Amino acid sequence: MTLLMMLPLHGLAVDRGRQVVVTKPDDAAGLMDAVENAIWAADGKPASKAVYVVYSTDCAWSKRLFDETRALAGNVQLRWIPVAGTTAASVVAGRDSASVGNAFAGRLSRAADAKDQRGVAYNQGVMDSITYQLRPYDRSKTFAFPTLVYRSGKSVKVVAGNPRNLATFAAEVASEPRAASLVPAGIALTAQAPTLLRSRNLPKWAHLNDTPMIFRAVPSPQAPPSTIWRRISWCR
Repeated sequence: MTLLMMLPLHGLAVDRGRQVVVTKPDDAAGLMDAVENAIWAADGKPASKAVYVVYSTDCAWSKRLFDETRALAGNVQLRWIPVAGTTAASVVAGRDSASVGNAFAGRLSRAADAKDQRGVAYNQGVMDSITYQLRPYDRSKTFAFPTLVYRSGKSVKVVAGNPRNLATFAAEVASEPRAASLVPAGIALTAQAPTLLRSRNLPKWAHLNDTPMIFRAVPSPQAPPSTIWRRISWCR
């Protein structure tokens, strides 16, 4: 699975702290919708300033961010979105800062079940969606774990890797009153295993259709889009 954000092995080549600024209102709204509805773990008290962190529980840089942001409590709420790692499902199960810390320490805070595994898969779809949505803005493939997404003024910033200056970073996060009470749609979307529809009227090969087809994190229009397939012309 090729993803912009799954490049921890090439950390030395990553310009950590580099930013992509998304200014178009529709594009910014799409990015925020994707991360807001991921299954994130709340780190800190409910706040109107929220920063979404896409990460792996096995990533040393992500653990470093967790350790260095302990002083941010009360100013912003970090919302950790586990997309990979041996204890990612336990964070999906707990959804709190203790789960995030225990996962970094290699301790399972709670046994994960099939629903939690679906939650991790959903979050992977969210990461796919961010990669897809950022294509018009950045194709350099230098995103890494962790990647931060947050509103700053009327724009949305995506920071690859750890911010260089945490104090400056926290100050530029925009305040949104609705952020404090958000409930991720991903929780309801992954509560039950998706139903597979079997019908002779459904095309067997989706990529051979003339009409573009949007693929999502789960089979629901509420889930974020990850890619669009178009008809492929095969050599004969």
